[in-house]
Amino acid sequence: SKAGTEEMAKVLGLQPEGMQQLLGELSMPLYKAAVSQAVGKYNRTETPGVLQTVRRSLCLPDAVAQEVHNSLYDAQLSLLLPSDSDDARLTEEMMTLLGELEGILQIRSANRRLQARTLPIYRQTVVKALSQAGEEGAPPSTQMTGLLAI
Repeated sequence: SKAGTEEMAKVLGLQPEGMQQLLGELSMPLYKAAVSQAVGKYNRTETPGVLQTVRRSLCLPDAVAQEVHNSLYDAQLSLLLPSDSDDARLTEEMMTLLGELEGILQIRSANRRLQARTLPIYRQTVVKALSQAGEEGAPPSTQMTGLLAI
């Protein structure tokens, strides 16, 4: 509770901002584990309420919770679209999964995060396709267009 947090700050000799930072640092690993469990256990409509209860119990600031949500979303993007993959593609199933995760975690910047992940991969594909275009035995232009249409 807020009163308990203020009392703890006095005992520790911390300013409210310092106490919030300390609580965030201590609570983040616990909250991250709770989010991972909740995503697997509850549905899209139940999970946000469950996570809100966990945040209140941990006295976790919203900014820290959003940081955890964003890092988990980014981790999922990294798994689905490895940056070192030559043929990374987002399937419809993957997009559905990301959409579910976006809703569950209430990610506000999902499109920007997705673009940040996909643009370097697309650039890499374009560079590779253009470098092959001038080579002997290069794929026909229709195949090259297909490569760039990912």
